[in-house]
Amino acid sequence: MTEPLQSSYIKKVIVHPLVLLSISDHQTRANKEGKRVVGVLLGFIRKGVVDVMNSFAVPFDEDEKDNIWYLDHQYLETVYRMTQRVTAKEVLVGWYSTSSSIKPCDIQIHSVINKYTAHPIYLTVDVSATISHDLPVHSYVSAESIDSSENILLQPELSLRFIHVPTDVGSDESEVGVERLLRDLQKPTGTVLKHEVELKMDSLRALDDKIKLMRNYLELVESGKIPVNQKIIQNIQDIFNLSPNIEKYTQQFAVNINDVMVTIYLSQLVKSVLAVHDLIRNKNDYEFKLKQLHDNNNKESTKDDTQQQQPVVQK
Repeated sequence: MTEPLQSSYIKKVIVHPLVLLSISDHQTRANKEGKRVVGVLLGFIRKGVVDVMNSFAVPFDEDEKDNIWYLDHQYLETVYRMTQRVTAKEVLVGWYSTSSSIKPCDIQIHSVINKYTAHPIYLTVDVSATISHDLPVHSYVSAESIDSSENILLQPELSLRFIHVPTDVGSDESEVGVERLLRDLQKPTGTVLKHEVELKMDSLRALDDKIKLMRNYLELVESGKIPVNQKIIQNIQDIFNLSPNIEKYTQQFAVNINDVMVTIYLSQLVKSVLAVHDLIRNKNDYEFKLKQLHDNNNKESTKDDTQQQQPVVQK
């Protein structure tokens, strides 16, 4: 029987969108079919809440059949020292893997990460999941447990096990666009744009069917085949009253497009002027340096001629 011995210090994990985007990019660049990738999480811990702000990949390989794995410790320590020089506030808070479930060797890897931080977290990210409102991200922490044996004379053994921790995705103002991009991620074989266009086309087809249905009803009423229903006519009138003025929006759209095109034209013009200015400046600098080199050569040649022309005085 296994009984918990110690509760976890970590109460909640907040993952920033940039971290999830980096993990997804790591899996895509690694191009390992059916294999996961592993990396390190950076951030800070405040009152039991872990803020995961950054991450970096670590070379990793495993053989699930023989339960053999390899993690490059030297690379981890080297990159971590480099990141500390840039962002000293972000410390190592845990590690991640792109798997949908916990592997048998994960507790061993977690014990290795535990050498670098006191309370590491384990973040699993299922990058193969389809788009949904809930991100496929789960966090775990390790907790000690005691194996109580039937023989009370034997000393109980301590072991580690994973405990699930509530996970949330948080972002500041500078990461709103990243969060939107992350929610639009899909498998490499699928495209979000195609899916959204299909939804728009389905909506337009449904709208066209409703308009045809109203037209057929009005034609039947006009021909006298069915009686007039004032409630239906009032609803149709309300629908058309709520419809936007297409001509007005078309004109506003054209004005906005013209403003954008003028801005793009001016920016390209300024860019061209700056490029010509840099070209002229480089030309002038080159001519000035060439002139200095030519003057120095003339001075040296004149000095050599003067030394050769001086008479030798014999004693």
